[in-house]
Amino acid sequence: MRAITVHTTTSCQKCRITKRKLDDAKIPYATINASEKGNELLADAIRARADELNSPAEMPYVTVYDEHNVLIADWFSFRPDLINEHILEAN
Repeated sequence: MRAITVHTTTSCQKCRITKRKLDDAKIPYATINASEKGNELLADAIRARADELNSPAEMPYVTVYDEHNVLIADWFSFRPDLINEHILEAN
């Protein structure tokens, strides 16, 4: 089973759309609000990952891990193509 985390911010429309697509497909996932107090280090790590990927740090930031806890995919923003490829087709 793949472990999915949707990293969000408080007023993120694309975050809500991403979660709705997963909810509609009945795919379990965790949500972490990176803008909440106490998550500053997480927010910094997300920005650093965006730099590594040469991508704008546009939320949500989605991570997908396999059953061995190996990162198999991660991306920024609402990406229905990647949701289909890495999550829906795998379940």
